[in-house]
Amino acid sequence: MKFFINIVLILGLVLLGGCSNYEPKMATEVEGGDSMPESIIATAAVEHMDLTLEEMVTLYPHVISATCISKEIQAKGGIATAVMKYTVDEEYRGNIGKEEIEFNSYEGDLFEVGEQIILCVEPVGDVFTGNDYYIGAPLYLPENPKAQSYIHIPKDIHTQEDMRNAIVKYSEAHPYEGEVLGDYIHSTDLDEICDESEHIAEVMISEIEYTGEEHMWTNCEVIKNYKGRLDSSSISITMPKDSVKVGESYIVLFNKPDETAVFYVVSSRNSVYKSESTEAVSIKVHYE
Repeated sequence: MKFFINIVLILGLVLLGGCSNYEPKMATEVEGGDSMPESIIATAAVEHMDLTLEEMVTLYPHVISATCISKEIQAKGGIATAVMKYTVDEEYRGNIGKEEIEFNSYEGDLFEVGEQIILCVEPVGDVFTGNDYYIGAPLYLPENPKAQSYIHIPKDIHTQEDMRNAIVKYSEAHPYEGEVLGDYIHSTDLDEICDESEHIAEVMISEIEYTGEEHMWTNCEVIKNYKGRLDSSSISITMPKDSVKVGESYIVLFNKPDETAVFYVVSSRNSVYKSESTEAVSIKVHYE
């Protein structure tokens, strides 16, 4: 499901294409074969390769000019990420409504405190950290001397003002029609959470393999499966920290981040219930 981009980021899956290890490729032509200014860089994910600026802008509900005001390197589960905080200097597309925003980023080594960049931003619910936004594609300003490009920029864009005007024009031509990702993860509506959960099962916690700052990796024995197909009676589920205890049983609502994942992740902040709780009993009766 789409909202899992941030969840799997916490678990150490690099969603931005392994940016710091990714070998840059210069995109040398724009539409019509015109050469592109080498003073423009876009450190976009691999899925953005060969897009035009207009195409990329239409993918995101927010595009902002932002200044990095702090950077803190943190290690979570043995994976180093940078907690980046930015001021929102100007909104080119959409309305975030905040003066400051914060992200967990694997691209922290690319940006320095005091540096101004353009961020293509997507709101996303995060079960564990509560982060409200995900950086889909950070763009250096045209004036920045770091000269690589991953997307096709019109040849007449040479300044930040040129970039701003182009983004505003594209935004007016292409209103964002997507959904806000993961809104329901904060829901207390049990019916809504059940609908958004691919799997529902009663499990017994056999082991807590790892505890992080916001989450824990648990190994579980499936007592009874109520929704979705499980390949094994022994599964691993990442849950909110301190939400379960070894030897106890729970009704858990969860999803698989992607088809290749070997673990599951709870579907919301309210997806774990003791087996004897009112909510758990209600779920059992509904899915019996």
